[in-house]
Amino acid sequence: KSLIVCIYYDLHNWLQRFIADRGYSIQEVFEGKDTSFVFHQDSTLKDILLFTQNLYSEALSIVTRFIKSRKSIDVKQIELFLESNYQRVVTLEQTANQFYISKEYLSKVFKEKTGTSFSDYVTALRMNKAKELVMESKVPLKEIPELVGYADLAYFYRVFKKYFGLTPGKMHENLK
Repeated sequence: KSLIVCIYYDLHNWLQRFIADRGYSIQEVFEGKDTSFVFHQDSTLKDILLFTQNLYSEALSIVTRFIKSRKSIDVKQIELFLESNYQRVVTLEQTANQFYISKEYLSKVFKEKTGTSFSDYVTALRMNKAKELVMESKVPLKEIPELVGYADLAYFYRVFKKYFGLTPGKMHENLK
């Protein structure tokens, strides 16, 4: 039984994160309705999964409706999403899907509201974090690219040098 309870709470936490990642609270989405499963002696994993599946389905429907009813993109929400996820592969298309909008619309509105393109914004986030790591931490230089979302070390070095005018190693040396 304790395993079933753990599974339920894991699934419920994932649901809360899904809702929070889109800028809402579970109370907003379910309008204060209790989303807790009431356990009984004869509660089965199937009962919990069915209950949780219904919650997920309802949450997806409500969150989608909320997002579509917004008058315009909340660029601050997108910036927060990017700041939380820059170390992963973050594409325009993935981000647009995350906010249920087209990538063309996201690109246009993002540029209008921030004054910079989506890709330039992500690059700036990554480069500024990389600079912080080069200057302030004891992280080996060869580990920094992965920490800021670059799988290709050589490509990271090219972007870093183009962005700051010197390599990470040279920037690190200049601190001494």
